[in-house]
Amino acid sequence: MNKIIRHQHIPKTGSTSTRTFYENCIVYGYEQGQLTLNADIPEDAVSFTILRDPLDRFKSNIKYFCTRSKYTPNQVLDIIFNKTFTAEEHTEALESNLLNDYPEMYVVFHSMSIFDPFLNVFDADKNLKAKHLINFNNMQKELQQLLPEFNYSNYPNANKITRKIPIELTPEQLEQYEHHFKEDILFYKQTGFDKKL
Repeated sequence: MNKIIRHQHIPKTGSTSTRTFYENCIVYGYEQGQLTLNADIPEDAVSFTILRDPLDRFKSNIKYFCTRSKYTPNQVLDIIFNKTFTAEEHTEALESNLLNDYPEMYVVFHSMSIFDPFLNVFDADKNLKAKHLINFNNMQKELQQLLPEFNYSNYPNANKITRKIPIELTPEQLEQYEHHFKEDILFYKQTGFDKKL
């Protein structure tokens, strides 16, 4: 198959599954000499970004690190809200494949706003770079409509373990979340995806 497929991905929105299913669909910025997570998209590519409810994505990230590290939920929240790293630091860790050796950086990297320039998902005018926006809650069906030539009976469903861990935010933590991700929350509401469950 000669079709170029690009998943311009946001962490914690199905990138493990898509990378497993569509060969070479995720290309990192450092592979093109960019200080970004995602590389630029070729004009002739079939490109998509998967969008997940911001609160679900936020909680999923907390669960992810609580199952894979010694962090408590409150420690993960503290890192998300209070730590920052430069694009150069993130790129160096990605390029050297050492992101796991820097757990705080790894938490921050997975928790970025979808509008953070490092992700390279939106342009400077906040227009989506990919041609298609996929609803995380309907991901497999929408990807099948976009790329029907694949056999979706074997589509992988990764990271099932984290679903069993409950995460409850205090009113103060929820307020911090809403402040930190206000653009993400607004964009998600504007898509109408929250009404398509």
